[in-house]
Amino acid sequence: PLRDPKADVGCDRLLRDARTKMFDALAQSSLTVHSLDPNGVVSVSPATRASSPLRAGSVAQFQAQETNDFLANQESLGILPDRTGGRRVINTNAPEEKVPDIFKETETYYVLAYEPGPAKGTAPRSLDVKVARKGVLVYTQRRVDVPGAVAAAATNTAAAPALAVAPMTVDDALRGLLPQATRLLAVNLAAVAGIDDARPAVNVRVDARSFLEGRTSTPPLQIGIVALDAFGHTVATARQTSTVTVSGAAGTLPADVPVESRLELAPGDYEIRIAVRNPESGEVSSVFAPITIPSFVNAPLSISDVVVEASSSASAAMHPTIRRAFKASEHMQATLHVYEGLGRDDDIAPATIALRVLDPSGRAVHEQTLTLNAQDFARRRADCRLAIPLDRLSAGEYLLKIDAAADKATASKAIRFRVE
Repeated sequence: PLRDPKADVGCDRLLRDARTKMFDALAQSSLTVHSLDPNGVVSVSPATRASSPLRAGSVAQFQAQETNDFLANQESLGILPDRTGGRRVINTNAPEEKVPDIFKETETYYVLAYEPGPAKGTAPRSLDVKVARKGVLVYTQRRVDVPGAVAAAATNTAAAPALAVAPMTVDDALRGLLPQATRLLAVNLAAVAGIDDARPAVNVRVDARSFLEGRTSTPPLQIGIVALDAFGHTVATARQTSTVTVSGAAGTLPADVPVESRLELAPGDYEIRIAVRNPESGEVSSVFAPITIPSFVNAPLSISDVVVEASSSASAAMHPTIRRAFKASEHMQATLHVYEGLGRDDDIAPATIALRVLDPSGRAVHEQTLTLNAQDFARRRADCRLAIPLDRLSAGEYLLKIDAAADKATASKAIRFRVE
């Protein structure tokens, strides 16, 4: 038998529900929608056509109708951009010229995260982001739904183990939008010139100390590293298995336990992602960090990233460290390499290395200057070690800034550290 037409919901209701679902999905995402009209500049009138059956008296009526329809279509192109902060490109015969601006404005972005508070069941949360600047429009995700599992874990932390999620692989952690913070990780990246003018390299040191807490040794840790370029493409990877053994009783771990690796990369901007997994417990943590690799071969002056070395006393040997918190009784120095165009053949210019330690107000509390002459360079490279007098600094946060200058070329690096 035929179905009663009154039992059908109707296309208008289905369309409205689908539109509402789409708007809700956009409100919970970070998607930006742009509309580009490929029609270009349009002449709206029956009189502009090569032939028309219209009589002279009806031209104005049809032109008004077509104009209204055309404007309505253009307005529809702005619905999604207006909701997501995108652009609407209309009335131009060269819409492709706006594409570079669209990509440019998304080159820099910020990710803000928060930890959900206690909730029962699925809890929708509204989001509101405000900025203290005039003339700025902010588009943000308007709502987030807290899954029931997460909400339950927030209300009953005792019942939620360290791994309350499905087992995760190293690759899963490397592909995530945000780092996986199951265990605390710290990383130090140092871009250096390649050996014998080969491709530059990034020395990676990740602190695996958190995976040793309560142990004297661990099973072999699975380490995964990827380098992403400015377009998010994977350009280099590294995989290794590392076994870290610490002597002494449990609870007497050293300040940091570095696991080292290395990636060869061309000059440019990258994001380095590192993930560490304990195969016995299934725990996975990851950390992401940006890095810029200079053109050590062509640049008239460039410097490597700063590596911090520390020792417990003046007589003890210095060792590279990832940590950035030090006691006033410790000894600390910053090491870096200075390059004057590894592929150039002009004369070596004297290089001045200026070190400044700045307090939170920007005041210099320690300054030091070092001059490197031609005899200090070997194959257009020079090593530089600068001591930081921790015993002369009061407890607090500091910025270590190193500026290099040779002839008209300059280069700078900066790191933060704390004295306890």
